Amino acid sequence: DYDDDIFSMTVVYYINPRSTIGKQNSENAEIQFADYGEDEYHDVVIDVFIKTNIFIPIDSRCCKFHLTDSKWLKDEYLNNISSFKNSVNLNKTMIQDLFKSFRSRDSKTASIFAKFSEINNVTTEFCLQNTGFTKDEFLYLVSELKTIKNSFKRSKEQALAVYLFWLKTGLDQNSIACYFGLSCRSKVQKYCQQIRTSLSADFVENNLGAKSRSRKDWLLNNTDMIKDLFDLKEEQLAIIADGTYLFCEKSSNNTLQRKLYSGQKKRHIVKPFVVCTANCFIIDVYGPFAATMNDATTLSNILKTENDIRELVEPNDLFILDRGFRDIVDELKTTYKVFTKMPTCSK
Repeated sequence: DYDDDIFSMTVVYYINPRSTIGKQNSENAEIQFADYGEDEYHDVVIDVFIKTNIFIPIDSRCCKFHLTDSKWLKDEYLNNISSFKNSVNLNKTMIQDLFKSFRSRDSKTASIFAKFSEINNVTTEFCLQNTGFTKDEFLYLVSELKTIKNSFKRSKEQALAVYLFWLKTGLDQNSIACYFGLSCRSKVQKYCQQIRTSLSADFVENNLGAKSRSRKDWLLNNTDMIKDLFDLKEEQLAIIADGTYLFCEKSSNNTLQRKLYSGQKKRHIVKPFVVCTANCFIIDVYGPFAATMNDATTLSNILKTENDIRELVEPNDLFILDRGFRDIVDELKTTYKVFTKMPTCSK
């Protein structure tokens, strides 16, 4: 039966609002569903309806003994719910609330992988929490990926979310597969490989490297503080260079293992080398290099072998370095005619 205000559901049962779901001693206090928040009540109603085909009205009550810590009905007591009517009339408001609850439940229970299939429904907070990028930044990366296409099993957004989550957390791929609701580790490996290949072809070439911008554009990254602090002229470019490190597992190759062991960190590492402007805009990332190579040797190697950075650097430019580069200062001055600035203290 249906009119403008009432909809009758003949397949739904609900419990007697004057009885409890189970009998306990008098010390076990009862709780009324009317005391729940609106969202809490709807979540409980949907959960019980799906599992038992019973609709619980808001004026029903239950012993606390039968509830979980989250105020949900325990599964083992669902069969104890006594039905009171074989039909119930729902008005428009109740129907709307129930449908909203169904949608909310689906959103809450969906895996991260499923949520990224509908990127328009993903919030900025959720995207930032799982990928390290805001929603706008994430969508920009997606738009840059031209060589990877959507497939029947995954979208570009889903594959990129898996890859960025891997970079953000550093978890092993088995854990990531479980976290995203994927059936096996090989899917994580496949998606990461596809995204890495696409990023290298579509994004890295256009956004990383000394030739990705003109020297005039690089000069715009000189900050006012750097200009005032070192009395730089408009045509002088300030460059900051330093090595960083990433932990890695031991290798079965003894020669490689010895090259990757850092006496300072007491662990096996590889060392990427970062060159950036004064405002921390990355010019390029080189390597990774062996742990046994110090910063001075690494920078000397880069300037000798990488034409792009060597063509960018002009005489009278400024290199801002730490004390680890003290052995290359003379080479920078005599060979490349650049100035260097580093802390004068040894510690």
